[in-house]
Amino acid sequence: MEAKNPDVTQRVFQQVSPRWGSWRARATIITAKFLVGRAFRAPSPTELAGANTFTLASNIEGLEARGDHDIARTDWRVVEPLSWAAQRLLTQFDNFIGYSPVLNLSTNLLSASTVGGETELFFQRGPIGGFANYSYALRIGEEALDEAVATADQVTWAPAHVANLGALYRRGRGTGSLQVHYQGDVARRDSDFAPGPGTSRAARGDSVPGWVGLDARVAYRPWTAVEVELSGQNLLDGVTGEHPALLKNFPHPFDYRADGMRVLAGVTFGR
Repeated sequence: MEAKNPDVTQRVFQQVSPRWGSWRARATIITAKFLVGRAFRAPSPTELAGANTFTLASNIEGLEARGDHDIARTDWRVVEPLSWAAQRLLTQFDNFIGYSPVLNLSTNLLSASTVGGETELFFQRGPIGGFANYSYALRIGEEALDEAVATADQVTWAPAHVANLGALYRRGRGTGSLQVHYQGDVARRDSDFAPGPGTSRAARGDSVPGWVGLDARVAYRPWTAVEVELSGQNLLDGVTGEHPALLKNFPHPFDYRADGMRVLAGVTFGR
């Protein structure tokens, strides 16, 4: 059978992705690590060749793979029963892939450089354990690759501050855990506003407010092969009645609503 389009070509996405790391330990309480890596993500089939849909068009010739370049230095300090970790990060990602409302297809929206850090504390003593972590990101440079995107001098579309706090208790056949999650404000870009109803800066606000979530779980094993549990997610949502919002980028008159409170009861059987 003769091909209808004899000029069909192909695109191949490939790249060398090296990673290098070194570490040094002094006694048993300090470990220092230095990591450098490079990676890339090829466009998915729907991003590259959307077809038979009104939601987006194909972008076979124009779409480039996303690239990531990471440098991280990690320091661990261990003092029983505490373990502490701190990490400094430098990340450069190129050709971020996303939906362009101007072109009505998936395309490369921007490239950006980010520095930041994260720290985490672990605790374990007998039946009681816990952890706390915090991360911060600072945008140091951007390049817009699509006319629908305005550059920004701060982290946008994602929280710059994130923190978690958790505790675990095991005693005999019972287990209980509690986790608190904090997500800071999520900033918008200038391109997320328009003069239309509900899309102006006054209507949308410069950022989506931060929020706190609470999850809990209790479980008990009456027999070795049976576990009964009761768990809840986003419990504060049920207490306050307020639903946290998740950002919707570009000039739309709404943001997404986070999941509400969920309560689950279950029985697990197994050897």
